Amino acid sequence: SELFQAGLGLKWKIIDGYWFRPYIEGGGTGGYFTIKYDNLDSKVVSSPANQRNYKKSDSLLDFGRYAEGGAEISFAESFGLRAAARFIESRTKKFQTLGNAEVQYKANVYYLALLMSF
Repeated sequence: SELFQAGLGLKWKIIDGYWFRPYIEGGGTGGYFTIKYDNLDSKVVSSPANQRNYKKSDSLLDFGRYAEGGAEISFAESFGLRAAARFIESRTKKFQTLGNAEVQYKANVYYLALLMSF
């Protein structure tokens, strides 16, 4: 599977104007979810032998929500770090190739980012 996703939300810095700035953020996500299939004839059991046009991928829109918490740490006026954790819940529309089932998923993402201003 492949996923392209973008989020739009609101961020609230609990302490602003200090070298250590904790924050919370939340919003919605939207994206494009693709499932790719390995359709070798030996793996397809229930299809007639003369049918060779198997679907190799299926793609749908994906929508969800996220919540994030973390801190930005300034070491200088133009340099700092961000440490954060993000929780994502998302689901797709119904995939025809999955017997009209939705794909639902949850993810916990932990990251450390370098912040620089020019």
